[in-house]
Amino acid sequence: MHVLNKTRLLHTSVLSGLVMGLGGGALPVAWAQTPEAGTEAQAVPQEIIDEFEEEQDRIVVTGSRIRRADLEGIFPTTVVAPETIEKAAFTNIADALTQIPAYGGGVNPFGDQAGNIGVNFVDFLDLGPQRTLTLVNGRRFVTSDVTGGGLSVDLNVIPLALVDRIETIGVGGAPVYGADAIAGTINVTMKDDFEGLEAVALFGQTERGDSDRVSYQVVTGANSSDGKANVTFSAEYFNQEGLRQTDRPEIYINEPFTSEVPPGTSGFTDIDVDGDGEPDGVFRLFNADGSAGSYVQLFTNGGVVSRSRLFLPAQGNGGLLFEDNGNLRPYNPGRPIPGTSAFFAQGGEPYDFFSQVDQISSPLERINFGSTVRYDISSSIRFKADVQAANTKASELVDQGGFQTFAFDGTPNNDIGGALQIPVTNPYLTAQNRQALSDFGFDVNDPEEVFFFSRFNNDLLGGARRDAEVLVWRFAGGLEGEFEAFGGRKFFWDIHGVAGQSSAERDQSLLNDLRFLNALEAVRLTQADVDDISAAGNNPIGQAGDIVCQVTRDLAKIGSTDRVLGNEAYESIRGVIVGSGVTNQTIEDIDACRPLNLFGDGNSSPEAVDYVSQSGIFSTDIEQRIWSANISGDLFRLPAGWVQFAAGYETRSETAAFKTSGDIEVGLGRSAATPSTGGTYSTDEYSGELLVPIVSPKMDIPFVHFLEAEGAYRRIENSQAGPADVWTVGGTWRPVEGFTLRGNRTRSVRAPSLTELFQPIVTTFSFADDPCDERFIADEPSRAANCAAAGIMQPFTSNVVNATAQGLTGGNPNLLNETADGWTIGGIFQPEFIPGLTVTADYINIEIADLIDVRSLEQNLEACYDADDFNPGSEVCQAFTRDASGQISGFLSGQTNADDAAYEFVDIRADYAFEVADLFNMLGGDSNRDLGELSIDTIIFHAIKRDIIVDGVTLDNTIGGFG
Repeated sequence: MHVLNKTRLLHTSVLSGLVMGLGGGALPVAWAQTPEAGTEAQAVPQEIIDEFEEEQDRIVVTGSRIRRADLEGIFPTTVVAPETIEKAAFTNIADALTQIPAYGGGVNPFGDQAGNIGVNFVDFLDLGPQRTLTLVNGRRFVTSDVTGGGLSVDLNVIPLALVDRIETIGVGGAPVYGADAIAGTINVTMKDDFEGLEAVALFGQTERGDSDRVSYQVVTGANSSDGKANVTFSAEYFNQEGLRQTDRPEIYINEPFTSEVPPGTSGFTDIDVDGDGEPDGVFRLFNADGSAGSYVQLFTNGGVVSRSRLFLPAQGNGGLLFEDNGNLRPYNPGRPIPGTSAFFAQGGEPYDFFSQVDQISSPLERINFGSTVRYDISSSIRFKADVQAANTKASELVDQGGFQTFAFDGTPNNDIGGALQIPVTNPYLTAQNRQALSDFGFDVNDPEEVFFFSRFNNDLLGGARRDAEVLVWRFAGGLEGEFEAFGGRKFFWDIHGVAGQSSAERDQSLLNDLRFLNALEAVRLTQADVDDISAAGNNPIGQAGDIVCQVTRDLAKIGSTDRVLGNEAYESIRGVIVGSGVTNQTIEDIDACRPLNLFGDGNSSPEAVDYVSQSGIFSTDIEQRIWSANISGDLFRLPAGWVQFAAGYETRSETAAFKTSGDIEVGLGRSAATPSTGGTYSTDEYSGELLVPIVSPKMDIPFVHFLEAEGAYRRIENSQAGPADVWTVGGTWRPVEGFTLRGNRTRSVRAPSLTELFQPIVTTFSFADDPCDERFIADEPSRAANCAAAGIMQPFTSNVVNATAQGLTGGNPNLLNETADGWTIGGIFQPEFIPGLTVTADYINIEIADLIDVRSLEQNLEACYDADDFNPGSEVCQAFTRDASGQISGFLSGQTNADDAAYEFVDIRADYAFEVADLFNMLGGDSNRDLGELSIDTIIFHAIKRDIIVDGVTLDNTIGGFG
């Protein structure tokens, strides 16, 4: 055997960086500008100077609206500084963030993306993008998530050229910004004081000279002559070529990747390749002849002939294979794989389905515009605004366009997705085909003889490409200022509004079932047919010997006066596809029919392909509107400093409209009928914060150099999900200068999104490894007893393992908020004896109740029958039904609040920055020149626990992952 693809699973791994620049530095724990100190120091008492400098040093950090002097807050904090963005030549914000191990894969323009084509949703702590709140300048941004859950922000649409810095805080943000900050909060701060012009051009491609990427970025800004105003503008263009998996032969045709592996090794396994006695990682293995470890054996591109609808070679029923050119020969389905689904085989010539319908990256074209405006109305009142607009066009190059196999028989007596019944008289069958059918045992002289035909229909849909275009715009602006009152106390206020909209349109080629069945029944015109058509007074549809659609021939034989409702002959033609659930087709549909030649790959005429394919349009419009007002300031002074507060009010509305084209709405495509729908919700939110300094450095208390406590609270009243209270309590303690301990406990919520609430209920189909099946009954200790209690006796073979069951899925307007309890504890070490060194370590614990998730049929089955205390009336057991023989007869897999989750992480970072000249001198050199600064950054992120719990049963437990 040989190795194709290798994925190293690191026992320990770190992310390290080495950066050299002029005037650069290690990434700080938080970001701040250092203001100028007062100039009258010698004429003022020292305590007044200290107080003045403390006031001057106050800034706002992410996770709070209180202006504070100490930057080491209670949350684990990561900052991507502007010099990091500039030196790394990133083309979008997501690229910068995903360099950090605490970020999971998210959703991006690589691989398969379902409906969210070309977007970039980051996933902090790998809890799902919907559980990370993303802000721009401390304000929400409209979502572009049209199919998934949550209000995820597409970071592609935020102009990178305008970005000043990016801050991420772990667990924090809910009491200050509202719902969705379960994992944490990302805050993208934009430039508002830029002067001059900067332009960047980037080009890249793979080492094989394909998948070109180009990026052009320009930013320009100017200050007014008096310094009161600034306007900054940016524009970006980005283009990326797509890449199919078939563009990489070592993946597609399974070329060996590395050396021989031990005999008998197969599948995905951990092996020792180099012979040093230690496993080298998990490898995808292939047989010595280069064939894949598993292939789908139910169908091929050209099609497979069988004697029965249930074509399953693993059970011994063979067939014939149509080659791409239409020739017919015996089919070699390969060898069944013990212990796996009967759908798959090793060796032989089945279909390498997963490689042919997968892509590596999407073609993507994006244009972004952005602007920030600042105007000082007076010395204490400012107007600020920022605007973003983006147009993105992207495609998913290939997908699953449709099948003809028993596994996709949708409903009884419905052949649309199942194996087709083809008469041996089909005129597209050649003499070679008929001889092969005869040799296989079919009576090719019997006009009633039929064979069953299974195939993959992507050649009818151009690979089932999906195209998407998204237009996003957002405006945020308002007034902010400060004033003094009540004995010189300082207060800061702001009033802001945000308006945003994302409009997405997805265009996918679909099979029109009505026309597909028309085109399937091909006949050869006889002279008698031609004469009958002429006698009926209709125009000829062809000459004797031409191949046409049967319905077209039959309609042409009916005189124009007989083509009326109620005419028996006419109605029999119009209702020819009653079995599909669609009736009363139009004369235009029948007249336009062009017959299909499904024997082989790509042998149907372009006219026939155009006839059976249709463009399915799915569009989504999401609107966001926000008004907010906040005030913060001093309450009273303690020996350690001012007790400070913040209070605010926010009202927000989110509205979505999901629209489908007419053919999709009534279900003429291969997918289920999808009606247009929509919905809206609004929130009223009230918040407050309190910061209490307990000990300051000037108090000179041993082992308590600094001590501070803080708390925050927010009341969220959601018109759809109901009320929720979120809060944070925490503090920082610095025993000695250079060492700080920090921690917090936070209650947060995630509100159900518009998609989760209002997506239409549609028909869906699913496989499942039924726990009561004899192949899986022994996998968990409680299964046998629970299945027996449900009346399912062994041996039992469940059809849903190898053939889909029909169910329902969609939005759920009764969803509740997710509720999360999180806490962190950590430390910061900045030793004076090693200037420039910062080490942080944090432990993060998050538990989520009422997790919103789309539970699959298999998850519900497992949760039902693996429970220690079996309850057939539980929600998970009621989510599916069985018939009298125990087979799955229906299920519900929509959105639900029934899950829980538990997570634990450790995040360790070390940043060390020093002058290159100091290193040179330490090594014996002698230099007084400025040689720049060297920065070494290391991050270790360890996921201790990731558990998904359904009715007390843990379904997913990932322990020990490092990054």
